[in-house]
Amino acid sequence: MRIFLFTVLGTWLAYLIYRSHFENTLFDGIWILLILLISFLVFFISLRKDYLSFQISKKYLSFISTFVGVLFALLNIGFISYFNYLDNKPSLLKARNEDESLDFKTDGTLSVYNGNAFAQSRYYSTYTRHDNIFEIKEILNHPKRRFMIIPKAIINRNYANEHDTVNINMLLPISSSGNLVVNLNSYNITEYNGVKTK
Repeated sequence: MRIFLFTVLGTWLAYLIYRSHFENTLFDGIWILLILLISFLVFFISLRKDYLSFQISKKYLSFISTFVGVLFALLNIGFISYFNYLDNKPSLLKARNEDESLDFKTDGTLSVYNGNAFAQSRYYSTYTRHDNIFEIKEILNHPKRRFMIIPKAIINRNYANEHDTVNINMLLPISSSGNLVVNLNSYNITEYNGVKTK
């Protein structure tokens, strides 16, 4: 029975950790915390019963249910460590607008975040870079996108008026021919080569 409980709790926790990395709401954290509390309770009860059984039988197989619990704990720690590794890889460029954030990693991978404080989604893709042009591969049902880093001086000189000046370099969408695409989202660059921008 305890092995079954560990299997259900460990699998459910792994699923929630995996899902919450890509799509999460405030309720996901509550569910994860609840399952962790129940898992700790079951683990310590199991450890006590297994120890008492070992005192009688003197066989290490008495700890089989506790071993299963530790196995699922290590599995979930591995999940968390892997996702932390993906998120903490060095960034080449970070950019954001009101709806979405882009994190271009130095190894050619890309993390895309969108949402708000109550619900967030995360996607992964890859990109290629040619000087100041970044081409993002297809993400889910989004087609390939191309962006160019445009310094704030050029934006203010060519695209802004006196009431609409910008004080930050931007990542602007461009077409395959290199022309600015005005009907797609642009992004403020918040970090470039490890240096935060204002």
